Amino acid sequence: MTTRSWPGTWLWPPHGRAAGATVFHEPPQHEDPDRNGFVRFRGHFSVDSAPNRTTLWLSADGRYLAYLNGRRLGRGPAPSDADVREVDPWDISAFVVPGVNVVAVLVHSYGVDTAWYTRPTALSLSGRGGGALYAHVDLDGRLGLDARDAWRCLRAHDWVRDMPRVNDSLGFVEARDARREPLGWELDPFDESGWVIPERCAPDEPALPGRTYFPTVRPRAIPLLRERDLEPCEWIAGKVSDADRPGVPEIFARVIVERADELARCEVRPRPAGPPRGVAVRITTVPGTAVRLRFDFGELVAARPRIEVDGAPGVILDIATAERLDDDGRAVADLFGSRHGHRFVLRAGPQSLERWDWIGFRYLFVTVRGAEQPITLTSVAAVSSEDPMPRLGAF
Repeated sequence: MTTRSWPGTWLWPPHGRAAGATVFHEPPQHEDPDRNGFVRFRGHFSVDSAPNRTTLWLSADGRYLAYLNGRRLGRGPAPSDADVREVDPWDISAFVVPGVNVVAVLVHSYGVDTAWYTRPTALSLSGRGGGALYAHVDLDGRLGLDARDAWRCLRAHDWVRDMPRVNDSLGFVEARDARREPLGWELDPFDESGWVIPERCAPDEPALPGRTYFPTVRPRAIPLLRERDLEPCEWIAGKVSDADRPGVPEIFARVIVERADELARCEVRPRPAGPPRGVAVRITTVPGTAVRLRFDFGELVAARPRIEVDGAPGVILDIATAERLDDDGRAVADLFGSRHGHRFVLRAGPQSLERWDWIGFRYLFVTVRGAEQPITLTSVAAVSSEDPMPRLGAF
């Protein structure tokens, strides 16, 4: 199926190009806003009564995380060829309510080729980094969300875009300030002041490789992945110096050389004892000293670390992952010199912080900095995306 065969539109924030320029034929920009960029989208559709069957079709150039009326749906799309994109069918029949419904989508544009993502041919010729959202909803045969004016978008300012890559094959080191997130953006009502109508990204006609956003668009070929929380089996706590706080790109380098000492003056309650499941961990630090927690998941997992925390504004959580430890309990670097360290800055109150990209690891290090006002970790998990089909084979 060609791009033209689908009823929806590829959308992205306006670029402010000169009149007459096209998204694929503009000159290279001094700073590409689509390299490691996050964009939030809100789409509205209304129903008098809930349809018998409602399917939300979503795809992205990059990766997305979708919500309906505040309920998390999941991530996509499936990896595919550079000039092919697969569109994910989400059955949202059980979640549609009479009246206004809000589809909220967070899209990450990599803007560079990675081990799991390749920019469309057209973008490699255009000087743009990429990024787009595709959407439409099928309401028992009636279309919704297929026009750009059904949507509003806003570039995210809680992520720092100017970050190095983890390594030459993976995405970017993540630095995010939760104080800059527009709270409640997944819900209705919400103040959309400052949000704009997105522009159409494509297509040229006829659909040709190198000229059109995606010459081939097709339904997802494999089942939607199922998310499952994996829990650590044990944890320990210690202290490290915070007198010389590392920059974000140096977080992992610090973890592989620092040895955590016994807690003194800083407070961790309760003290580590067995699996942390269901345990709310209260942490207080003193100036110049940070608390480091190490969580062991018992085996290698391919997942996204997620921390749920009742926070205080400005407290820093540095996280790092490793497949193995040295004899002193420090992280061991991989063979590629990867930067497996990331930073989250907390806002006040409950919040959930989850790495955008999955990674393979067994050990998760969480370093708490600047928590003179105490915080409470309420959950630590690894979110695994798995094929829902039963596993019939075994070795």
